[in-house]
Amino acid sequence: MDVEQSVYLAQYQEQYLKLSFILGLHSSNILQYRLELGILQPIHKGASGKAILVFLSDDKINEVLEQEGVPTSDAQQIWIDMEKIRSVDYSYTFSERKNESVGIGTPIFDATNKVVGSIISAIPLSLYKVETKQITIDKILETAREIPYHLGRNETAESKEQ
Repeated sequence: MDVEQSVYLAQYQEQYLKLSFILGLHSSNILQYRLELGILQPIHKGASGKAILVFLSDDKINEVLEQEGVPTSDAQQIWIDMEKIRSVDYSYTFSERKNESVGIGTPIFDATNKVVGSIISAIPLSLYKVETKQITIDKILETAREIPYHLGRNETAESKEQ
């Protein structure tokens, strides 16, 4: 997947209600964001986290928000953000996990259609171009849709769910 920016694969760490980045592919641009691999990160912020959070049960979401000490007013905005993410299948954030950054992410599901992580592009705000937003979104969505097949999902199983 070539989006000319750094791309990260995040794994949902269910036992901690957090994520950790497990793979980073860096762009050739001199200016780029590098996220730490293997460090537990909250899932209530950033494109990477919100792409996971939105597909958890309401009880789990509330548990995450409580665990992270999210104020009620912020929690209300997170719920609003999640409705939008559900409707478009990707998350789009500004400066939530990294200052001066744009994050575009989408969830990754396993063979049983359970959210297991996310894939994101982390773009320095100074390099972000609105005209390439949809191309980046399309490439990230396409890549995220391919991953479940590598995790054992087949078209027969997918057809039965619909």
